[in-house]
Amino acid sequence: MKDKFYQLPQDKRERMIEAGYRVFAKNEYKRASMSAIADAAGISKSLLFYYFTNKKELYLFLVSNALCLTQEAARQYGVLETNDFFEMLCRNLKAKCSLSVKYPYISVFSLKAYYEQNPEVQKDVSRLIDKENQMGQQEFLDSMDHSLFREEIDVKMMVQEITLACEGYLYRRYHEGQLDFEQVEKDFKELITHWKSIYRKR
Repeated sequence: MKDKFYQLPQDKRERMIEAGYRVFAKNEYKRASMSAIADAAGISKSLLFYYFTNKKELYLFLVSNALCLTQEAARQYGVLETNDFFEMLCRNLKAKCSLSVKYPYISVFSLKAYYEQNPEVQKDVSRLIDKENQMGQQEFLDSMDHSLFREEIDVKMMVQEITLACEGYLYRRYHEGQLDFEQVEKDFKELITHWKSIYRKR
């Protein structure tokens, strides 16, 4: 059915995708309905089921699509075209913020999907995200200039620590209802400056 979905005009595809992100971002997986997504997209529920046979298929498609969009944004902002890890972080931040302008709910959707515990989708989502995270982290490690860090720094451990700190920050912001991406960008810029002062050679 996805082949038929991709045959739709781009504006209609994007309207359906954004509707999916919006409804799943605002509701737990169990409570999100295909009817609500169809209404948000301005189409009939039967048409949505024509392209996606059930809610799980649509949800996993949206997870994969979010990962692809994030990869494309990273390429556009040249995240791996520098060997300075902290410049990579800055470019990655700009890429994700630019993506949130086009798809306002994609970041909240992605964050919720990362922590989704519903057994209907949890394993499939974890497999998709974990594979992408491992590949992304390895690309960071392979691309960066390790000589820029203090000699005693375990670079792999540093990357893991910063990744967990970013996830923890976003998770807290989300549960506090304060996921304002202008503030997120400002806070992350301050964090990157802080990490640079700790880990880079003087």
